[in-house]
Amino acid sequence: MSGPASDIEVVHIAPVRKRVWTYVFDRNPEFVKPWWRPEQDPSDSCRWVSIRQGVNEVARCKYVLKDDPDYGEVVDILAIEVAVPLRGQGIGRRTLDLIREANPGRRLIALNDDAVSRGFWERIGWIREDPPEFFRFPGVERVTYVEPL
Repeated sequence: MSGPASDIEVVHIAPVRKRVWTYVFDRNPEFVKPWWRPEQDPSDSCRWVSIRQGVNEVARCKYVLKDDPDYGEVVDILAIEVAVPLRGQGIGRRTLDLIREANPGRRLIALNDDAVSRGFWERIGWIREDPPEFFRFPGVERVTYVEPL
C-alpha cells in the first residue's frame, strides 16, 4: 500500500492512574470526540491503541476482546477516531486492518451512535444491524456495524 496510510503503526497505550482519574491519551486538539477524556474506572478488558505515522498520532482506538453470542470471538470497537485534518485519506480503513491483523480469528464489530461516522462504516462496506425494539430509545439511534465475512 502506498499513500498517507501506508506507513502507520499501532502503539499500545497503557492507562496511567493519577488520583481519581485514569489517563490514557494525551490531549490533542486534532481529536474532537469526547471518548478520549480521562476515565474514572476503566475496565481491565479495554485495549487502547494509538496509530502513529512516525512520531505523529493519526488515529486512536479503544476496543475490547470478547465472545459475542451472535458473532463468536470479536474485537468490539468502542471508540475510533482519525485526526480531523487527516480524514478521508484511508487512515481509518488502515487502522481497522492493523487491528484485525493484531487479533487474528476475530471478527470486528462497532457500536455506533454518531450520524456522521455512520457514513464511514457504510462506505467501507460494513453491515448495519439495528438493535431489537426493546433497546431503542426515542431520539437515540445506536446501531452496530459488523465487518462482512
